[in-house]
Amino acid sequence: QFKQSLDELFSGKISVTADAINTINSEVLNKKSDNEIAIEISTLLSDLSDKKDFLERIILLNRIGDQLLTGTGTVKKRGYLSGDQPDLLQTKINRVEGFYAELKNVEITDNRKEVETELARFGKTLIDFFNIAVEIYNTKKKENAYLDYEDILLFVQRILDNSFVRESLSRKYHFIMIDEYQDTNEIQYNIFLPILDHLKKGNLFVVGDEKQSIYMFRDAELEVFNRTKDDIDNTDGENKLLTLPESFRMSPAVSLFTNKLFGRLFENPDHLFNEVSYNELISASNTGFEGSIEILLASGQDSEESGEDEIDESGNAEDELIARRIVKLVNDEKVDFNDIAILCRRRKEFKDLENTFVKYKIPFIVVGGKGFYQRQTIYDIYNYFSFLLDKDNDTALVGTLRSPFFNVSDVEIFEISLENGKNYWNKLQNYSLNKIKFEKFVQTLSENIRLSTSYDLTSLLRKILAESPFLAVIASRSNSAQELANIRKLTSITTNFNSSGFKTLYDYVSYLKDSINQLEDESQAVVSAESNSVKIMTYHQSKGLEFKAVFLHKSDKGLSKESIKAKSVSVNKKFGLLTKVPVDYDISSDYLKAPIVGIADLIEERKNVAEFKRLFYVGVTRAISYLFISGTEKKNNKYDSNSILGMINSGLGLDYDLNEFKVTSNLKFAELKENSFVTDERKVNTKIRIIKEMGKTGPVEIEQATTPFQIKLNAGIVKDQPEGEFISATKVAVYKQCPLKYQLTYEYGFTKLFSRYKTWFNKRTLVNKDFSKYDFNEAELVSDNNFYETSDKEKSNFADVKGRIIHKILQNEVNEQLIESFIKDSLKSELDAFEYSEKISSVLEEDILKDIKTFYRSSFYKSLKSFKNYRNEFEIYIKENDYFLYGIIDKLLIENNKFTIVDYK
Repeated sequence: QFKQSLDELFSGKISVTADAINTINSEVLNKKSDNEIAIEISTLLSDLSDKKDFLERIILLNRIGDQLLTGTGTVKKRGYLSGDQPDLLQTKINRVEGFYAELKNVEITDNRKEVETELARFGKTLIDFFNIAVEIYNTKKKENAYLDYEDILLFVQRILDNSFVRESLSRKYHFIMIDEYQDTNEIQYNIFLPILDHLKKGNLFVVGDEKQSIYMFRDAELEVFNRTKDDIDNTDGENKLLTLPESFRMSPAVSLFTNKLFGRLFENPDHLFNEVSYNELISASNTGFEGSIEILLASGQDSEESGEDEIDESGNAEDELIARRIVKLVNDEKVDFNDIAILCRRRKEFKDLENTFVKYKIPFIVVGGKGFYQRQTIYDIYNYFSFLLDKDNDTALVGTLRSPFFNVSDVEIFEISLENGKNYWNKLQNYSLNKIKFEKFVQTLSENIRLSTSYDLTSLLRKILAESPFLAVIASRSNSAQELANIRKLTSITTNFNSSGFKTLYDYVSYLKDSINQLEDESQAVVSAESNSVKIMTYHQSKGLEFKAVFLHKSDKGLSKESIKAKSVSVNKKFGLLTKVPVDYDISSDYLKAPIVGIADLIEERKNVAEFKRLFYVGVTRAISYLFISGTEKKNNKYDSNSILGMINSGLGLDYDLNEFKVTSNLKFAELKENSFVTDERKVNTKIRIIKEMGKTGPVEIEQATTPFQIKLNAGIVKDQPEGEFISATKVAVYKQCPLKYQLTYEYGFTKLFSRYKTWFNKRTLVNKDFSKYDFNEAELVSDNNFYETSDKEKSNFADVKGRIIHKILQNEVNEQLIESFIKDSLKSELDAFEYSEKISSVLEEDILKDIKTFYRSSFYKSLKSFKNYRNEFEIYIKENDYFLYGIIDKLLIENNKFTIVDYK
């Protein structure tokens, strides 16, 4: 496996690299024939040509690299290759440096056999522990009847191993269509393919674009996409593979930029690294707008040096540049906020953008933003409830006063703190004696403290929001749509929390505190797409969407290298378990990397680079008319080669010191003429503007409504009209019997709580029957009998379990001789491990058996049985004699053992 992978990675490059090294070395010897480094390299190159074993050649190339390169991986100049080199030789130098940059990942040491053996031993041990953990995990899932996401896929795949299931599904489904096929993984491939008997039956229709495969972190495998293409090609021929190059979205300028750039970035693809080929786009947009592409480069200098406005400390120069360009876009070019999207690679970039947009009063929405519980609005509500719970919580009270609930200034907060009082609440009360505004604040807080012991949590939340300017203040902010949606989400969460039964204010405050501290990944509320706000989102979230103007954020940032580290384990489907290991069990020594680990690192790194190019492609192709690529300016234009700006530089040779850059190429256009599309090709010129500074930008100009706002008041009585609500007759009866019982049972969940306790207690102790008749009985808590009635015989009346089992018996028409065993089996499946006990089971079994036998022996059941037999005979008689009456009779009524036709179809 190791040698095969080495061969795949380097076999085509060794001879080319050796020739390049020979050319460079000859140049050195021509200038100085006694150069010691060059002589040593010549000897090693001679040995290299004699070696036939591939691994030995790689080892020799490493030795040559030790002589040829500096510690940073560049060809030595001091004492070897000095001075500037002609372009042809520089090309050879770049090729050699690129080869060794890849080869350095593969560490082939003298003790590699020992390292490989230790890695194998470690892998086997880890798998043993893993199997134990999986067994425990699966047992826990079975006990609770749980399936995780992987189970859903794996069990379906396992079910399809059954030939009967495959054939049944194959007969049922003649056509299978799969969208976004580039995101498919191998398990999904193994699920649908057997249904089609591996393309020998039925029809498969898949839609996908390998250039938009960006979900490797979710186990999407581009190899599956390519394998399916090969399957279709081998089964039905190339004519079954359709390419749809027309873009009805992008303007000609953006289409030209995309073709020119990605035609270079995607050329000569290597499938080993998930690299893809490029098909040129055909512009079919009919907007009439040529399109615009700009690169925004922030200098990062102080505001005084750049001549710009003061930069807010919470933001940065790039975000300021984006904000100003958006303001100009809206004011001068009349683009709606709703048509603008900012695409980020990481969510942590959102915060600075939000702060900058607030400063410029740009309305925005964070699409799928995390940190719901960490929003300031949630903190404010948490502080309010914390104070209502504990009047000594000074921090919560100060936070509540400073929030939009009361809008108390910092100066006033300080003045209050100077008052006498054992805590801030007492200080506020004293301060309010001479301040009318604060007197009202104290009255409101006092009232809510009193109500907090009796009001349900949702009503209390709605009250504190309604009686304060909180919502009005939030609604005036630039991101109001998002924050108001978050408050609605919290209200819904509070309602669900409150309805779960037996919850107090203390529980609610504890829940919010834990959520704020631990649930950082909770998403913010979903906001309507119609909201007129700039959308801030990740590249992945933008997939499938389109916007008139798109900003690609932090395009100067490269990829971070993710190599396998010591004491961390990676799982590779091809190479197995990979990690660094100590040799000879010496955990205090350096952890070493087996060569196969280096190969896996190299392949993974190249796959990540290839996917990042596709991510860049997805970002560019979201734009309809305006594409903005922003970043921070680098000295001497030294951008990371794996950054977006670095890729533009290598793909187009763009010089970022210029004010604009012209791109010229032929572009195909598709136009609708006489109900069919006609394609022609024209030369198109487009300019890419490079903007590093923007002048002062005024506030966003938002058109105000010119017509007076009409208010319509409905003075009629508002009536409560519940719709679609089911009201249990039992609930009504219980409430009529005793409102307190209703509250304990249905609002606080007392019955369930008591039932669980009683079951647990019965299972672990021998219940004293004399004592038990004075204890609460679960039956009396839910029955419609007298609330204080007690039972002489202790039993757990599981009415729902009993009802389900009786229903099954009647539905399946269980024979009277088999009823007893049927009830026993049903009880074992109906009662969970917590509820089940021999005592409960025997009581229920006796109860159900008695009721069923009584019913089976009743005259009604005998009549019903007779009626059923008669009806079966009657239908057979009608069918055999072909009378027209068959199918007319809809219902037969049994009365005094006589059958009467009572209804007709």
